[in-house]
Amino acid sequence: MSRMATNQGHHSASSGQTHELWLDFRRNAEAMAEPRRVVLQLFWRMRDIVDKLAVSLYAEGHIDGVVVDMETGAGCAEKWDYSWLPLVLVDETGAVFSGQTQAREGWLRHLAEGRLLASSPGDMRPDTSPADVDDADDADDLFVFAADAYEAADAVRRYGFAMNVLLLPPDPTTWAVAAAGAPAERAVQTAREIEEQGR
Repeated sequence: MSRMATNQGHHSASSGQTHELWLDFRRNAEAMAEPRRVVLQLFWRMRDIVDKLAVSLYAEGHIDGVVVDMETGAGCAEKWDYSWLPLVLVDETGAVFSGQTQAREGWLRHLAEGRLLASSPGDMRPDTSPADVDDADDADDLFVFAADAYEAADAVRRYGFAMNVLLLPPDPTTWAVAAAGAPAERAVQTAREIEEQGR
């Protein structure tokens, strides 16, 4: 099993980050057929980049949860191995739910849309009262989605102090940036070089 998913074997150097890193399978529903295999492959592909750049994984550089859309999650939430990693569901409005308890945990915001610290339309849906938001303790939770390595670097730089979660696609360059602090441009270039050498 990947040490990235079990929080073992990391270097002791800390990035000081207080946010979690979640793996986003919302656009990769087929990954849910064999999530452990996908995580293991992601780890080794990211590790190639990190090693070539001579950087180390941070102590916090591990997967803290797997995210799927509500429809996909409905089919796998009951049989998911929660002792391995938490399963998190996101509905069409961006509301984030625990796969195990179905409790709402917060709201997902896309870095590309900007204004992440301002209130968002999803923060207060018509069917949600202020008491519901306070009770769920998600009024201040900031769950940020970064689509690529550049957005991941930007999210950490701009919102690292405020976000609770950084949601990342199963892309090794993005994880090299978020989990090891690799510079985005160098990580992308190194990934290209590795791919060209593999041909």
